[in-house]
Amino acid sequence: TAVTIEVNEVTETTIDLKFTPTTTGTIDGFRIEWKRDGSTAGSIWKKDLQANDRNYKIKGLDTQTNYRITIVTHFSDGTKSPTVIILSTESKLTQSILIYM
Repeated sequence: TAVTIEVNEVTETTIDLKFTPTTTGTIDGFRIEWKRDGSTAGSIWKKDLQANDRNYKIKGLDTQTNYRITIVTHFSDGTKSPTVIILSTESKLTQSILIYM
């Protein structure tokens, strides 16, 4: 993987991420993509970030829903390296976080 992902905070409708590069290659930027985990149809949301961005808060998520989150690192030589995690937004009644790696 090209980045290590840390979860800063998970709420009913947001997931706040911090990511740190684990490679010495020159990075041009990142793309964060997220979708409901397990769905073959439906929307994939995307956000392009600059090379020096290291945090992103995904907003407007559904409560108690698993999301597949991919951070794609774009290198200056044109290669790309994805890192994938699956997280669940919180229930209104619980404060549990599911992390699969």
